[in-house]
Amino acid sequence: MDGCLFTDTSPFKCFRCGRGYSVQYTLERHLRYECGVAKQFSCEVCLRKFSRRDILRNHEKKFSHHSSHSTV
Repeated sequence: MDGCLFTDTSPFKCFRCGRGYSVQYTLERHLRYECGVAKQFSCEVCLRKFSRRDILRNHEKKFSHHSSHSTV
């Protein structure tokens, strides 16, 4: 589950929302890109916004309306 746990025993907790993580890096990523932060990565085709670049890339790979567009 990408380092995210939803138990009270998680060693790394978000001070904003209380979400728990088993790995410190995933908590840091959560704070940097997700919790209380505006989504900053946009699909150039459908204009949908994403909190992280890797999620945007997965979206671009998944949907066929991106097949004729190249991304850098």
